[in-house]
Amino acid sequence: MTRYNCVVAMVEAIDDERFAGRVARRIAERTIVRRLIVKRACLGMSIEDVARKIGCRVSRVKGIEAGVDAELTVKDLRDYARAVGIEKLVLTV
Repeated sequence: MTRYNCVVAMVEAIDDERFAGRVARRIAERTIVRRLIVKRACLGMSIEDVARKIGCRVSRVKGIEAGVDAELTVKDLRDYARAVGIEKLVLTV
């Protein structure tokens, strides 16, 4: 059995360019969302903790975390970032 050090390496080893391309695009589409989730996890916060700080339902936080960056509203991004202690956001293109 081959062991891979990351999902990207595993996907690249699959002989299906369409599938590999879809996975690569999905990973690229979730850069901001992924960073917010990592920040939450590093702080030891649960989804429930973030929802409580934002003042919303857990389902909203789950939706943010399950989505892609393009679906984020400015309000969602601001609220989630503040809930995990990020006061200043700098986004580069």
